[in-house]
Amino acid sequence: MSTAPSTPSTPASAATHGALPIARRGGPITPDAVLVALRGHVGRDNGIHARDLARRLCGALTVAADERALRAVITDLRLAGHHLCGTPETGYYLAATPEELNETCKFLVNRAMASLSQVARMKAIALPDLHGQMHLPT
Repeated sequence: MSTAPSTPSTPASAATHGALPIARRGGPITPDAVLVALRGHVGRDNGIHARDLARRLCGALTVAADERALRAVITDLRLAGHHLCGTPETGYYLAATPEELNETCKFLVNRAMASLSQVARMKAIALPDLHGQMHLPT
C-alpha cells in the first residue's frame, strides 16, 4: 500500500487509511475541518449523521467516497485521542460527558468483538486462539 507524503492538507494518518482529502466546493475532508464542523455537535442529542456531515464538508453533492474519507478521518481523530463519539443511531458528536464517551467505547468494543468472533468461526478456532493467546500447561 502506498502512502502519500504528509502535507498540511494530507495528514500522514489519513494516507495510512487510504483517505485522501477530497477537494470540493466545501474543501477537503481534513481532521481540522471535521473538528470545526463538530463544534456545533456536542452531546448525543446533537449528533450529525455521516452523510449530513460529509455534505456540510464537501458541499451539496457528495458520493460514497466522501463518507468513506470522513470515516477514515474520524478514525484518525479517535486514534489521536479526540473524544469523538457516535453510533449509527446518534450520528457523530463530541462527548459532553464521560458517560457518552463510555457508551461509544462500549459500542466500538462490541463491534470489534463481533468481527473477531466471525473470524474465529470462519477459521474454526476459539476466539482466544485467534491471536495466539498463550495457554498455561495443564
